[in-house]
Amino acid sequence: MGGNLSALETKKFSAAAKEMGVDLAEKSKEVEFIKKGLWKSDRFKKETELGRGASCKVLCVKVLETGEPAALKEMSRNDEFNPTSFVKEIAILEKIKNHSNVLQYQAGFIDTESYYIQTKLLTGGELFDRIHSEKKFTEDVASKHICRILDAMEHSHSYNIVHRDLKPENIVYSKQNGDASHLTIIDFGDAKHVQNEEVYEEFVGTAFYLPPEIVRKRKGHEMKKSDVWSIGVIAYVLVTGRPPFWGNSNKDILKKIIKGKVPFPRSAKLSATVKHFILNLVQKKIEKRYTIRDALKHPFIKNHNKHCIGDIMKRNYS
Repeated sequence: MGGNLSALETKKFSAAAKEMGVDLAEKSKEVEFIKKGLWKSDRFKKETELGRGASCKVLCVKVLETGEPAALKEMSRNDEFNPTSFVKEIAILEKIKNHSNVLQYQAGFIDTESYYIQTKLLTGGELFDRIHSEKKFTEDVASKHICRILDAMEHSHSYNIVHRDLKPENIVYSKQNGDASHLTIIDFGDAKHVQNEEVYEEFVGTAFYLPPEIVRKRKGHEMKKSDVWSIGVIAYVLVTGRPPFWGNSNKDILKKIIKGKVPFPRSAKLSATVKHFILNLVQKKIEKRYTIRDALKHPFIKNHNKHCIGDIMKRNYS
């Protein structure tokens, strides 16, 4: 990742690589520095802007050499957090790329203004928008979606990568009118490489999907259970059309998450099986909360995914 990196950038790159357990020298060979600027290099043609944050944006681009579309995350080098985020996100995406339901990393670039992460373009829209359109899912369709999310996150956890911001906005269909098999987990910008017995204390995530233990220090294996909580909230949203904990502010929502019970609306007419499943994921006592493998074995998942659950359960992530 050479080029004209500042001493501060080099220091942050090195620290991020060390945290991720990767060789920065090896990673440097995979990220190209473009002196004249990426947009003057005839690599890409900008098509549309897909999204924007405080110090980054995601573009739909055409790869001029192949004519294929791609997504390109552009991150300003002036932002103090982006050097660390750039190295970590590439390292994370490379570690977990061998799964069809996680975002597929393609390449990394640096020019004088920005860092860039090229990934596969996803064209089917967010799960959030599908829920808004459908109002809520049948239990069969919800189960198929949750099965894919569980499978993808078990794969991620096998590399000790926790997502920390699982929500319908960060789950996208790879093609228009796609089904559960086309789901893709995206936005690993807040993801973290953890060790099971090390202690972490960052407060990261989106209010509706935060686990109750977010207010205290947690070990790495507990943070994996925090992802499970978020998946349980997603399951609840899929079958009811709304989150289980609601409030007028993030503080109100978190208070209900910590102290409140999980209410099921009578109008949803849910089976005892799906309720049992959700309550074991959205379980406040973390030691009693399901692991991902427990969730995959539950009748709510097994009974609706007979076409693929056998292959999923054969995978050995121990």
